[in-house]
Amino acid sequence: MGSLLSGVEKEIITENNTTIIKFIDNRKNQEIGHINYSLCPPADNNDIEIIEEDEMNISSEIKKKIIEVMKKKEKRKIHINFIKIEDKYKDLGLSYFILKQFIENLNECRIGDFYITLSDDTDKNEDESSYWEKFGAVIYTNDDEAIIYDTDSFIKYIDKKYEEIIISKLDCPLPCKKRKAKNIQNGGKNSQYIMTKKGKRKIHVGKRGGKYYIMNKKKIYIK
Repeated sequence: MGSLLSGVEKEIITENNTTIIKFIDNRKNQEIGHINYSLCPPADNNDIEIIEEDEMNISSEIKKKIIEVMKKKEKRKIHINFIKIEDKYKDLGLSYFILKQFIENLNECRIGDFYITLSDDTDKNEDESSYWEKFGAVIYTNDDEAIIYDTDSFIKYIDKKYEEIIISKLDCPLPCKKRKAKNIQNGGKNSQYIMTKKGKRKIHVGKRGGKYYIMNKKKIYIK
């Protein structure tokens, strides 16, 4: 897993209000997956009326919190159109990696105050939460329209699952895992830089394809 993520290249495509973030496995020159989302206008009265008159028996307390979030003009509405993991990369927990990169991209765009809407058409068994409900999504229509209004809890859940699934699969002891994970998040080979204890270092490629950075005038190869 560590070698996979450290060899990931991120490609961001933005057109009008829609952004697609693609993730490419440089080792095989294959797409791992992507997320597609849109920046939307603030909720209007119709959105709020749908919540007020929901058919899904949302508790009055949750309904109140959702409406409060929707009414805040400073909050950005972000609609996740879809997230996809290619078949060869499924069952590795990479959706948490992609969602973490999605949040980081919002931060880089200075979007910190937002809520999320999406269509939750993921399969679920009776009395069990759907994929998105585990992230805090509340379904409020029979068409499976959902909202994630508590984005702090949403981000904490992503961080928790990222720690449990992604970092745990890095092939080294815990201090090394955390260091590698930080490198992946803060640049890694995605942007051809790596974070070291002495700061950011540029990644070079040797004649045989090996990647390394320079520290104290020595080549440090990246495993």
